Amino acid sequence: MDNVILQRKKERPLRFGRPPVLAERYSVRARSEDRKLPTKANLVENLRVRCVELREQLHDTRDVSLVPGILMRQLIVEYADYFEPSEIREVIIYIGQLEKLAGVDPLTQALNRNMFDRDLARVWTQLDREKHERVEDKGTVIAIVDIDFFKRVNTRGGLPAGDIALQEVVKLMKHVFRRATDDMYRYGGEEFALILRNTNAEHASLLLENFRELVQRNLADRVLARMPEGIEKTQLRNVPVTVSIGFASRADQKNPILWFDQADAALYSVKRNGRNAVERFVDGMEMNPQVASQQRRDTRAQGPVIDDISIQALLQHLPSIPQDDPHIYAEYTRRQDERQGQSAVLVHGDPREGMRSVLLRLAQRVAPAELFEKNTFQAIERSIFYIDQFAHIDALTLLPNTLALEIEKKRVWSEMQRQGHTYGLILMDIDFFKRINDTHGHSVGDLVLRAFGRVFKKFLRRNEFAARIGGEEFVVLVELNQQHNFPYVLERLRSVVEEEVMKVVMRMCADQGLSVQFDREAFTATIAGIVLAPTPEIVGSGTAQRTMYQVMPFDKAKTSVARALNYGKGFPGTEDPAHVPGYQTSRSGSEGRNRWVIAT
Repeated sequence: MDNVILQRKKERPLRFGRPPVLAERYSVRARSEDRKLPTKANLVENLRVRCVELREQLHDTRDVSLVPGILMRQLIVEYADYFEPSEIREVIIYIGQLEKLAGVDPLTQALNRNMFDRDLARVWTQLDREKHERVEDKGTVIAIVDIDFFKRVNTRGGLPAGDIALQEVVKLMKHVFRRATDDMYRYGGEEFALILRNTNAEHASLLLENFRELVQRNLADRVLARMPEGIEKTQLRNVPVTVSIGFASRADQKNPILWFDQADAALYSVKRNGRNAVERFVDGMEMNPQVASQQRRDTRAQGPVIDDISIQALLQHLPSIPQDDPHIYAEYTRRQDERQGQSAVLVHGDPREGMRSVLLRLAQRVAPAELFEKNTFQAIERSIFYIDQFAHIDALTLLPNTLALEIEKKRVWSEMQRQGHTYGLILMDIDFFKRINDTHGHSVGDLVLRAFGRVFKKFLRRNEFAARIGGEEFVVLVELNQQHNFPYVLERLRSVVEEEVMKVVMRMCADQGLSVQFDREAFTATIAGIVLAPTPEIVGSGTAQRTMYQVMPFDKAKTSVARALNYGKGFPGTEDPAHVPGYQTSRSGSEGRNRWVIAT
């Protein structure tokens, strides 16, 4: 038995028909004595090649977010003689995990919007280079996938149904687009983007049509099968879940932005013609008015020109951190002392601590003075800091994202349970945001979202935390001194949005040379909230007695607020007393627009 391996395999799921069932089976194969791990020279050479690729991308796109990956790889290449092969393999995994933190959507595990923008610029530059070198162009396609009537899924099945639907769409996408040259991204709330390399238009049309049929036949059943116990599923059973898809091949566009806009135009052609279909952009197809009336600018090269790729030069493009001083080695040593007696950092542990542990090992083999002279400690610490910050910030609005919300939620709930502080949980949804996207295109929709981010950062107070959790949805956590102040908090948020967002949007349009006509009341939001007042409870006995507080779980509170939001927006079925608690509503706005609701 020593010379065989039990290898677990997974059956491929059916493409159409019933929902896929993954059955596991095992097979026995002989253990190969000749199998060898990559040599140290091969590992270092692969790192060097990857460094060269990233440097070329950095020069072409001026994307500063590429700098940490270059710095960390340069460290290993420069000090390769001091590392064992197993340590180099370990560091490669750490670097991959760190880059994944900043490049992956935490809900669906698809690549995020920032990675799409970066990869689109990279692919465009690469295709330009291949064209000049007269390399055969096998075709490259951009596709945009939009879940039809996604609000209906959220309204009738609640937020859990919407999250499950997004996750299942990505799983089905990964089943159809399985090549290494196929990349998928979560572009917005319910919108996804695909970049398909080495794929001509005909082949892309077949693949996308297969995916559309797969979603139509399987997605609704897969969502129902994964719905948590205790959640009403009746209203969701008769809701069809389909997707609309538009795609465009690379032709003679002036820049990648126009290429994306053509795929966007094909998508909205599908929506105008009834949805649940696949269309390719063709000449003569109606473009968005903002795209048709102006020459779109190439926004790739907006960052600084970076020709010097030394560690010292690259460090200038990363933010400083509090520990960025001569005592940083002492900080590393202190952390190592704290870990004494504990197991070593594993590959599947925290990659940030893993990289610090590797650097400390290097410092024990190389004179620390040499590492300080070459800014090695500062390079790694700043890279980790930059990636960590980037992983917790929504790249579009610059507000905290769902990862940051998860951290803040744990802190707030811990504080409520230990100290009994009262908080308000608020859910905000931009009114008729789809109409903005459909009328003016994604570029203007993105501009509106950025405006909301600027308004939040300017007008929210110190005790208020705002995060973007979806396409046009935001969560706000606010500490309350008194419960009866909560309506005033909601009214202040509603009025700030109503009065300030339009000003910021028009200023941003003027800065970008866009001439856009909006409705006078185009930018408002419907807001729902709930007061979370902890209930005191005595635990323990005798001298060990202490007061703890019972708090409504976050998921339950979020579900209640989501129902209140649906009620405030006037969605059908939410007035049923069996499903909706009593609400206190504002006098401002009208049903379905520009008002706040409190779940009581």
